Amino acid sequence: MLGGGGAAVIESKGIFAGCRIADNGSGSTGGGISLGDTEALVLNCTVVRNQAQSGGGIFVITDGGNEIRSTIAWDNAAPSSSSIHVDGNQPLVVYGCIEGGWPGVGNIDVDPDLTDYSTWSDVLYVGSPCIDSGDPLPNLNDSVVWPGWYENGARSDMGAYGGVTTYLWK
Repeated sequence: MLGGGGAAVIESKGIFAGCRIADNGSGSTGGGISLGDTEALVLNCTVVRNQAQSGGGIFVITDGGNEIRSTIAWDNAAPSSSSIHVDGNQPLVVYGCIEGGWPGVGNIDVDPDLTDYSTWSDVLYVGSPCIDSGDPLPNLNDSVVWPGWYENGARSDMGAYGGVTTYLWK
């Protein structure tokens, strides 16, 4: 049985881009996101403080085709040690900050150092290891003009406020 306290894609295709999925719960699977028998892309998302019996952050049950890029999955509660739980083929996970670690190019397992800023929650704090650590593809550059005091290059950051969808929150 698939849950998905924050969001779920089941037997379909889906894209989560530039989203923040936080503080949700599921009595079964995927406190943040559940992906079931699907092809989904989770791009520049922040999945934090969710809880479930399995896959507190992201739960994947599938034959393949899922990608998780430039995403932060941190401080999610479940019996497993990682914020991602897979039952089936491994998703492609790259340039992510995944608590408990995850194999893949550019992945890190270090506190993302999130803070609240103005009206936005779970923004990367100055000096966060997730700044300029997202997918380096040219079309994934930040699209925000950052304040001068906030050191941030053009390369995509990890998390909800770090990719091409950041223009939505200016």
